[in-house]
Amino acid sequence: MSVVGGLASPIGAFVGALVFTFFDTFAASVYDRDRFNTLIGLVFLVIVLASPDGLTGAVERLRNRQRRSATAAADPGESKPAPTIQTPGRAAKPNPPA
Repeated sequence: MSVVGGLASPIGAFVGALVFTFFDTFAASVYDRDRFNTLIGLVFLVIVLASPDGLTGAVERLRNRQRRSATAAADPGESKPAPTIQTPGRAAKPNPPA
């Protein structure tokens, strides 16, 4: 349950327990009770593959993305320089613009 919610924060275990309890409670009426383990396994797999930090990590990434887009929209005239790639023994090269 902690992995589903996210191991990076203490609230992750609570979120994971809520998700598990939600599926345990409502999956029986929608999905065959005998196949509950398959359903919870698929949900677990999707969450771990899509967000290794769990659900709390995914929510945090979405918040950061929204903050960055709001900041960029509020100040469109300021452009940031392209990040550089540094390889040992070679000069730094700027990344091509995306």
